[in-house]
Amino acid sequence: MTISEAQDMSCGGSKVKGVAFCAGDYQCILLLASGIKSNETQQLENEVQQYLTMVTMVYSMTGAVVLAIVSLFLGSWSDKYGRKPLLTWPVLGLTASSFLAVLFGALRGLGPWWYIITIIPTSVSGGVTVFYTGACCYLSDITTESERSFKITLLQAGLLAGTIVGTLASPYLLRLIGSIPLLLMVAVAHTLAYTYSLVWIRESVKISKKGRLSSLFDVSLVKELMKTCVKERPNRDRTILFLLIICYTFSIPFTSSLDYMYTRNKLQWSLETYSVFSVVNTLMVITGSLVGVTILQKVLKINDMWLILLAYLSSMFDYFIKAFAILTWQMYVGALISMFSGLASPLLKSTLSKLLPPEELGKIFTLLGTLNSIVQIVAPLLISPLYSATLNQFPGSIYIVSAAIHDTISIVLCCAKYCMWRYSPTPKKDIMMINL
Repeated sequence: MTISEAQDMSCGGSKVKGVAFCAGDYQCILLLASGIKSNETQQLENEVQQYLTMVTMVYSMTGAVVLAIVSLFLGSWSDKYGRKPLLTWPVLGLTASSFLAVLFGALRGLGPWWYIITIIPTSVSGGVTVFYTGACCYLSDITTESERSFKITLLQAGLLAGTIVGTLASPYLLRLIGSIPLLLMVAVAHTLAYTYSLVWIRESVKISKKGRLSSLFDVSLVKELMKTCVKERPNRDRTILFLLIICYTFSIPFTSSLDYMYTRNKLQWSLETYSVFSVVNTLMVITGSLVGVTILQKVLKINDMWLILLAYLSSMFDYFIKAFAILTWQMYVGALISMFSGLASPLLKSTLSKLLPPEELGKIFTLLGTLNSIVQIVAPLLISPLYSATLNQFPGSIYIVSAAIHDTISIVLCCAKYCMWRYSPTPKKDIMMINL
């Protein structure tokens, strides 16, 4: 069996995916069709999914390893030399990766393992992770504490909106104009985004001298990062910082690379069916995030920590529903329940920005990116083999594991909340009134 095509295009914060692993045109038609499959087709698709799982795992790990190393230096560097490079460099890397993807798509004879090369520019420049980190640092610099949660959540909503456009449009564009023109469109979009970030975005940090690339990989930057993390802080803030970092580190979608294959195997979904579900799910998350920071936070005055807990609990119940879903409508019920799951990441960063002085934000935020990258390295080693091993028995096992992880970090978050209440310099009675 050979693999004819493998594409994975990132557009800003959006993901545009089109994957066809098959032995020939006839097999491709069988695999891309929806509905109940024959025994022959089911066996062929199971083999394809197991192979794709390995390619996806290596692809994710390759990007995460490089990103973890680069992120160690970026935080302290940006506190000294400015935030703008954290916004421009990742987009430049995405642009380079996009053009490599065009080249990969044009050279039809290449196998899927060659595709891993396309992730290298994105990884070296930091990719979407560093871009999001830089954007959060930038917003923390230019906003007040009262509006910060809303602005960071709005940033994430914008990234998710890009996901909707990419997910909804990509299957139809793929059939309308073909893979190479579609890849080229993504590359052009990245080029325009890089031009905009380079020309129109202004620096938010006052810098005495311009940083050079040679100053990035300075060991003293890592030492500053470590000192910032372990130094003593009043009111048990160091303990709270550690607990919140643990929460953020594991606030990642562990099963995102396997969701489509799971629905293909369990519910016989086509790419179009999955795309519609992804759009609805993303719209739910955007709606829940905006409702959370406007109505629940600003109107009802619910504390950020309780909203983060709501996000974790909604994700946990969603995973349980997905694990045992046998009908399409059950997946949509899970999407409805998980509508507040998008609150966790922006509100955790907002909480950390209020806990830390401005000159430490870059260090801590990029540390979060580094730890996320490490988790992204380890997670595929556990999740992907688990999915392959249980594919024919209980493929939903990956969602049970994810639910257990979210249950654990919910407990860690409650410990952080208790420390905030117990050791805050504000009288406990006042804190309880504020929190409620």
